[in-house]
Amino acid sequence: MTLNVELIVAQLGAIVGIILAAALGFHFWRKQKREEGLYLQDQTYYESHLAAAKAVWGLIVYFSENDNDKNMLKRGEKEENDQKIHYFRAPQAKMFFEQLNVVFYEQGHGVFLNKEIKSLLFELRSQAYAWYHIANKEESKELKITNIKKYNRVVEIREALSVELKKALLVKREWHR
Repeated sequence: MTLNVELIVAQLGAIVGIILAAALGFHFWRKQKREEGLYLQDQTYYESHLAAAKAVWGLIVYFSENDNDKNMLKRGEKEENDQKIHYFRAPQAKMFFEQLNVVFYEQGHGVFLNKEIKSLLFELRSQAYAWYHIANKEESKELKITNIKKYNRVVEIREALSVELKKALLVKREWHR
């Protein structure tokens, strides 16, 4: 009789052990799945910000000091007093305005940009619009930039924008627990 009781206790112990192992396994499986979902949300969030930053980075070429087909600020020769002459190119500015609308609104990247980046980007746009309207009034494709302070401000904004874009990608990982 005692043998049967010992056998029953041993079997009950095994059953309890199996149930406990299954419960713990299920608990850890659920925890892992929840963390995996949060990780995927973080990854999607970061990838959206990365795509927005890359798209805006592509707009900086329009304000580059390196001569290329897209930049609206063309370097010219030096004046007699060793001052560099810069020209504003209206057709490239028009391309920038169109591309800005595509990136910001049509592709939806504006949603993922922080306030500082938006502010700098639209200040660049405002500066370019001012020159663009002057060039249109004069019916000129290239306009000599006479306001060096304004030109220097555009260069400062461009540099600040590139720094802000880099900062935006250095995201601190925050777990949502």
